[in-house]
Amino acid sequence: MERGGAIYHYYSTYQYIDGEPVKIKYEEREGLLLDDPQVEEFCAAASGKEEEADYEGRWYYEHVMERDSVTGELETVSEEYVFYCDNENGELSGWDRFHVDAASFLGSRIAQALE
Repeated sequence: MERGGAIYHYYSTYQYIDGEPVKIKYEEREGLLLDDPQVEEFCAAASGKEEEADYEGRWYYEHVMERDSVTGELETVSEEYVFYCDNENGELSGWDRFHVDAASFLGSRIAQALE
């Protein structure tokens, strides 16, 4: 496990293959620094709800890579933006998670907002 700060975490999993430690999985989780109106817009878009809601929460970029047994290379398994949103209006109970594929239209909008 590595940390690049309070909201940046990286995990590597190794396995002994032919007597050598080989990285078989890599995960990165980086906090996104978006202002509240952006978070509300993205959470509403991800949930499919058009009405305004008072969203608060945590949001992350999550990327997972695993070793391909044929090539031996790490390949992307998933790359997404994950929003953990709490809706104070009671429409969502507790913490709900929205997963947005980074390659989707909404994923590209989030990437643009981060530039």
